[in-house]
Amino acid sequence: MQPLTKIATVLLCSASLFTVAGCSLYKSNTYVPSSSCEGLNDIIAHYPSGYAELRGTAKPLRKLTLYDTPYQIVKGSCHIWAWDDGKSTYTCSKNFSSESAAGQLFKEMQSTVEQCLDDSWSKTITPRKQPENDSKITYQRGNQLPAVTLQRIKIDKVGKPQWALYLFVGDLEQRL
Repeated sequence: MQPLTKIATVLLCSASLFTVAGCSLYKSNTYVPSSSCEGLNDIIAHYPSGYAELRGTAKPLRKLTLYDTPYQIVKGSCHIWAWDDGKSTYTCSKNFSSESAAGQLFKEMQSTVEQCLDDSWSKTITPRKQPENDSKITYQRGNQLPAVTLQRIKIDKVGKPQWALYLFVGDLEQRL
């Protein structure tokens, strides 16, 4: 069984979803940062603690615990994945029925992330093995963690493929 079928599809979005006008505190105690860069940099800063202060309700799964988080850099799409080995990844996801829509939003998200990270971050583009149109971009400061990774993945569903976009902030090893 593939990881996508084991774990609720959770992440990414476009720059338009990632960029939220205004800082708000909703009745559900969801916090949405006032800008894309504020949100991404806050998440990077919380990595050393394993996002402990951002964890909400836990849902134990086979190899990890999935935590809701009130801190939503992509409103309603983000969770914390706490792996059994003690490593944690802040993850956001978004699904699309159109390859072109997913591709356009992936490019917008790449642009947004690159505007938020300073020159100390380097970028590595890695084509995924299956299918050939999938994409993975990783940003990292030397060998330091966390890494920021964007992925576009084709999800084969019976009769109708879908595309998922993911944003990961955490360990390099904990990827799809």
